[in-house]
Order: sequence, then structure tokens, then C-alpha cells
Amino acid sequence: MAIKTVTIGSGSVDYDAGWKQLIIKEAKYGTYNSSTYMDVWFEDYPENLNARVYAAVNKTTKEEFRISSWFRFANAGIQEVIDNGSGKPLVTYDDDVANLEGTEINVLFYKEGDYARIWREAAPVATDEAEEKLLPYTEDDVSYWKTRAERSLAQKEAMNGESESSVEAISNSIDPLPKEAPF
Repeated sequence: MAIKTVTIGSGSVDYDAGWKQLIIKEAKYGTYNSSTYMDVWFEDYPENLNARVYAAVNKTTKEEFRISSWFRFANAGIQEVIDNGSGKPLVTYDDDVANLEGTEINVLFYKEGDYARIWREAAPVATDEAEEKLLPYTEDDVSYWKTRAERSLAQKEAMNGESESSVEAISNSIDPLPKEAPF
């Protein structure tokens, strides 16, 4: 027999379904079955809880949008925002995952059986006027992107025949989407 030391967790980490504003601790790219993904971990949460975000490409514009939205919403690696006259700014960003580390983002927790998961779609954090960000976000912008993510999760669960109980905590907060994206 030996004398051993263990660390006892405080249990203060919140795993309930719903939105949480978290700080990104680390992110890494990987591939699975020739599909690119990005794993994202968060401060105060264990290594076995992360968001896995697979790349998704818009069929019309051929632009990747799912991983890039994490950079946009975290204001990470943003190099330049150009007004191209269409009302939709053109964003140049550095996709090095190190740019995400230490940034804040809103993530949606949901339940899969007894386990907490983080949905692949995030939402921005509202910026106040004193912050100088290349991509500022209002409360309305945040609400718009949260609603889109909630609907996406609900659609995925409906397609998989999963119970709607995993989104009960957020289902009452879904507002109708505006006709146009906020930018």
C-alpha cells in the first residue's frame, strides 16, 4: 500500500442544456474519413467535452462556412473586413487555431442520452461600443445566430428521431428568424 494524493473537483461546471459564454482553451484540426474537422475545448471543462465542428461548404459560393463561423464569431484571426457593396462584408481571416485560444464565444449545450454535448454551431458574443473589433456584434445579432443554431439542432434531432427533451431548456426561447442575416 502507498500514500496517494488526489485532486477533488469543485463540481462548479455547468452541464445543463442551454447557452453558455465560454473561453476557448484550445483548438485542433483533424480529419476523419477524408473530412476536415476542428475540435474546440473550453476553459473549466474537462478534455472529454469538446465541440467537434466539421467543415461545410456552401454549394453556391463554394466557401467553407461552419469552421469559419467560429473564427468570425470569436473575432479570432480577423485580418480585414471589406464592404463589397452587396451589404455582406467580405472577411479575410487567418485560420490558425491558435487565434481562437483565449477568445470568448457562445456555445449551445444539449443532452445526448445522459451526456452533455456541445453543438457544432456557435454564436457571437455581443461587443460593447468601447471594444474595437473588426466584426462587432449587437444583442440582436447574437439572438439571430443563437436562434439559427437552436433550429439546426432541433432539425438534426428530428431527423434522427431523437426526443425533443434534449432541447426543452431552449425550445421556448426560439424567436422567428429575421428575413436577412444581420450582415
